Amino acid sequence: MKLVLCDFIKNGENIILSGPTGVGKTFIAKALGYEAVNRGHNVLFERTNKMPEDIYCGKADNTFNKRLSKYTENLLKGQ
Repeated sequence: MKLVLCDFIKNGENIILSGPTGVGKTFIAKALGYEAVNRGHNVLFERTNKMPEDIYCGKADNTFNKRLSKYTENLLKGQ
């Protein structure tokens, strides 16, 4: 329940949800993202295995930096 306060965002902390298939990791991640948006934060939801694939595909069409910044711009702003 403490994660719902979204203090981890303000503190620049990460959270990792791990566990076997079907225990609700994605549900929890989306619920936390929804709450973060309600509290005024920007949210990007991406499955871990898709992010590097998306960034790497940018090498083929010269959008590598744009794709990389999609994932890092909020980190650099400290949000």
